[in-house]
Amino acid sequence: MKPLKGQFEQLTNVATLETLGLAQGMDFLDAAALRDWLDEQPAEHVHYPNVAHSISEWICQRSWESQKKLPFDLWNRVDFPSYTANV
Repeated sequence: MKPLKGQFEQLTNVATLETLGLAQGMDFLDAAALRDWLDEQPAEHVHYPNVAHSISEWICQRSWESQKKLPFDLWNRVDFPSYTANV
């Protein structure tokens, strides 16, 4: 990944994906690195839970005291590829 210059969130996105072992960042467009990436096998997908459905259920249940539990539960239902690190 090559983050856009001057876009702070781009740097944090790259750092997060590098930590998970899902990407490598670069400071400049490197043709050799791009060729290596194109030659790799397709990556496994990250499967996320249906967040909108979970939030609507949470609202309907009126479980206001469980505000911190909802995001924790949603993240625990993310199915990361087998090769990810630190998950």
